[in-house]
Amino acid sequence: MIKNHLNRLLKGSFVYGIGGILQKFIGLFLLPFFTSVLTPEEYGVVALIGLLSVGLVSFFNLGTGSSMGILYFQEKDEIKRISVIWSNFLLLSSNTTVMCSIFIFFSQEISTLIFQTHIYSEYINLSIISLGMTVIYNPFLDYLRMEGMAKKYVIITLINTLIAIVFSVVFVLIWKWGLFGFFLASLCSSFVMFLFIYIFIMKKLNFYFNLEFIKPLVKIGFPSIWGLFAFLIIDYADRQMIERFLGLVDLGIYSVGYSFGMMMLILVGAFGSAWPPFFMSFINKKEEAKEVFGYVLNYYLMFFGFIVILFFVVAKPIVVLMTDSKFYDAYTIVGLVALAYMLKGVYLILLPGLYFEKKLKYQSMIEWVAAISNIGFNLWMIPLYGMIGAAYATLISYFILVLLSWYIGQKYLDVNYNWKKIYILILFFSISIYLAYVISMLDNLVVEVFFSALLICFCLFVLYFFLDTEEKNFLKIKLRRRNY
Repeated sequence: MIKNHLNRLLKGSFVYGIGGILQKFIGLFLLPFFTSVLTPEEYGVVALIGLLSVGLVSFFNLGTGSSMGILYFQEKDEIKRISVIWSNFLLLSSNTTVMCSIFIFFSQEISTLIFQTHIYSEYINLSIISLGMTVIYNPFLDYLRMEGMAKKYVIITLINTLIAIVFSVVFVLIWKWGLFGFFLASLCSSFVMFLFIYIFIMKKLNFYFNLEFIKPLVKIGFPSIWGLFAFLIIDYADRQMIERFLGLVDLGIYSVGYSFGMMMLILVGAFGSAWPPFFMSFINKKEEAKEVFGYVLNYYLMFFGFIVILFFVVAKPIVVLMTDSKFYDAYTIVGLVALAYMLKGVYLILLPGLYFEKKLKYQSMIEWVAAISNIGFNLWMIPLYGMIGAAYATLISYFILVLLSWYIGQKYLDVNYNWKKIYILILFFSISIYLAYVISMLDNLVVEVFFSALLICFCLFVLYFFLDTEEKNFLKIKLRRRNY
């Protein structure tokens, strides 16, 4: 039974992962061209406006990304479930219209606050409108995930990514519109995505609106707004501090390195997309959840721990291959960022108890403790260690998230974790990551690749023998099926 549940989670994660990897690969393929056209300073501008957009997401969507799933799975009646989606859509459409109007009106003041000049207000306007359109159609993408239609979700989002790339190539590389073309491409792709959602989902989903869902959507979801804002600080506050302490050039280099490290977020995001509907399906089966969730954490640590080692190993060759020489120093933060986002997945695994008991206020509290710690560590470490200090601050913040979520979450759902395996895995991966980081510091790229290959083979060898007999047999059966 447990293996059936794990297979269901694995299949969902795999489909979302394939889609995410393809999207990111397309973007990375074009990175050498964009870094040859846009300067590090312009990448710094993109990073700060992106920071603004991420910060506003929670105020635009009112935290209903969390509450909609809870209300949806609580309802057994199909019409009521669909009415949750449409009610959220109308709620967000109204709120987004008001929010866009306010922020566009004050765009020059916002530009002056962030950049000490009003000249970037036009780019801010494009970014705000694009954000608003994304927030409005998201309930229908979430509907696909909650109904297990992962393939349809991935196809739609992948098509949107390809369209965004086309717009970017035309506006930035061919027509040479620079930053304006970059942000205009984002807006155009959001508009096309809305059309896709309307044609393939909204038109086929009967309209049902239920006013009684508006209040719980906001009441349950609104506390998570502050948690989302805390994540904004954890993930993006370092950008603002790097700009102030080190300048836009260092910020641009840091942003490129961060984008490589965030490849891990694609994999974690794939798991994160499949995880909420998976664990919410156990809301009325808590005893079974205690066993299943323990296995999930073990396998997550084994797989993603190995992936983190790969990030440390390949960071330098990939950055040198994919970017212009002025961005080469970006490799120093790639592995650290990947490790931080691996811990984000651990944090998500530890949260179900808070969702089952509707204690999302504690989730926000946990995230704010980590956010405040992040500010302190950034203020301390960036002046001392430069941009690598910012990466360390992010890593420490995610470690704090994991510790606090376990401590509080176990009070509401005491999952049966195999602590012996967990401790051994942590020790093994800590040593391996340290060795990978030391190897990446070598000057001879050929020698670095040789020792990296040895380390990867050793890790695979150890992980295989770390599995018990039943798990090895299960893995062999899976591999045989793939070969036929």
